[in-house]
Amino acid sequence: MQHPFPYEVIYSDRKSLAIQITAQATVRVRAPKNCPAPTIDTFLYEKQAWILKHLDSASQRLEQSSEKPQISENDRKRYIQLARSSLRKKSWTTSLYMNSPTVWK
Repeated sequence: MQHPFPYEVIYSDRKSLAIQITAQATVRVRAPKNCPAPTIDTFLYEKQAWILKHLDSASQRLEQSSEKPQISENDRKRYIQLARSSLRKKSWTTSLYMNSPTVWK
């Protein structure tokens, strides 16, 4: 049976069929190891409207995410250094506070 979308089948130790629409707008079918191909084709045919609807949504999200400005490699490295230095400062002040003697009145 021919479908209007490509799909990948992953066989595993499971009892039911499942459809997954990935972030890259692809269709993945998860099936039991002993599931025959005609059963998968019938399942995909029955769920075709749902699949096409969700593929369209995933494609739109993918387009929107590619329109966002990407961060440069230098900026990414700088942000990582800032985050690490911030974490070091916080852990140092936290350990200083936790190890200070407490005075009870």
